[in-house]
Amino acid sequence: MGALNEESVCKRMNDLKPGILPGLFFSHDSSHMRETLKSMMDEGANSVEKQSAERSPVIRYLNQEMIEISGREATDLLHRISTNDIISAEPGTVVATCFLTEKGRLVDVPVLLIRGPESVLLLPSPGNGSTLLQWIDHFIIMEDLTLKLVSEGFSTFSLPAETRHPLDRFSPSDLPQQNRFLERSDDTIIIRRNVGANDQFMMIVPTGTDNERVLLRQNPITSDSVEARLRRILSGTPSLGKEITSSFNPYEAGLEHLLHGRKGCYVGQEVIARLATYDKVRRKLAGVLMTSFQEVPVEIMIDNKPAGIVTSLSEIPLGGRFPGLAIVSRDTRDGEEISGSAGNADISGNVVALPFPEVQAAATVAPAREGNRPR
Repeated sequence: MGALNEESVCKRMNDLKPGILPGLFFSHDSSHMRETLKSMMDEGANSVEKQSAERSPVIRYLNQEMIEISGREATDLLHRISTNDIISAEPGTVVATCFLTEKGRLVDVPVLLIRGPESVLLLPSPGNGSTLLQWIDHFIIMEDLTLKLVSEGFSTFSLPAETRHPLDRFSPSDLPQQNRFLERSDDTIIIRRNVGANDQFMMIVPTGTDNERVLLRQNPITSDSVEARLRRILSGTPSLGKEITSSFNPYEAGLEHLLHGRKGCYVGQEVIARLATYDKVRRKLAGVLMTSFQEVPVEIMIDNKPAGIVTSLSEIPLGGRFPGLAIVSRDTRDGEEISGSAGNADISGNVVALPFPEVQAAATVAPAREGNRPR
């Protein structure tokens, strides 16, 4: 075993990435299974699209909060306690990062809007603002910093970048480039970033304004709806309380792209470095297609051996199968059959690559379904 140093850690992280990115475990004899799964999913996508061609592509986020961080050491503190490079980010940049426990497990994966070295607007997972503020405050000792939780007076929406309306009410100069944000004079904040494989805008608008009314007229689905959950799953995006928990590290949750290999120490960095250096990553994020819907989490098996856990599952089937996300053994291959038990019911399905192929567009028009149980 080599000594832990920056060069060896970075090299090991780079070596690991091809092996732990979801969807790259194909065996030479799995092509037939992949074609079968793709055909089945195409059939489901067509069915969904026919049922509701008018479904809104706009999502309204419930319980979205913001944390305003201001002071001379704003970006410095965030750089020292999170996994990504914050201190080098230019004003107007959007940076996603991981907050970890000292054991390298996930606390949250917020989005940071870098206003400048002394001002950052942090977007935690919906409903997690108070908890995350307290977590950050724990690391403030002598720093010149102020934290403020903002939970009222605004609404938050997301929509695909190709959506023409309501984006056509803004001039091109009002729409930021990828991984950038703009704060308008009317207090509207427009953010552009990739979510999974999708180019999306997020709009934070003051309540009672024309911008909010225009977005509400799009009949947006809500972030807690079964349709929004399906879209999240199909894009392979982890969620707080499902894949983003203290049970998993960033590698296991498919968030290794948020681990900056050449920055200094941060909370949990020693554990993350050892996972990379000594090839200790044992699990990865994968998609699954199940034969029935069950409440999660559900432990799954391959050939009667423990293989992982289903962490998210959609109530909306595609082609008779229910898409989901799972944390599975690192050597699990696409197309492998999985099985498990939930209560008195057996559950089975297959592992599939992320993001789910060919069905994301159809998911934006997924219909509401009566009688769906909340996850």
